[in-house]
Amino acid sequence: MDAWSRGLGSLPNPGSGPMRVVAGDFNATLDQSEFRDLLDRGYRDAADARGDGLIPTWPAAGPQLPPPITIDHVLVDDRAGVEDYSVHDLPGSDHRAVFASLALGPRQG
Repeated sequence: MDAWSRGLGSLPNPGSGPMRVVAGDFNATLDQSEFRDLLDRGYRDAADARGDGLIPTWPAAGPQLPPPITIDHVLVDDRAGVEDYSVHDLPGSDHRAVFASLALGPRQG
């Protein structure tokens, strides 16, 4: 847990300078305090911004033990807009693929 928490803490802050997008398997849900701390630094979860924050990304298939959860995320700098978000099955992976269409300008969603 310490290494995971340090990893989240080491991600760059958004804000001045170029807009940032951070995406991947965060092994975190929106209800984990360490992940919320990252969002509080100026990121938005693309799925949550589009009202899809509870679409499961793991496990993709098979017996649903543990229950499906959302641990893969696309985080966008608060200055970017999220135009679309979707989750797709990915053959051969235990995770589902996430897709986000972003607008690098005034916030859309």
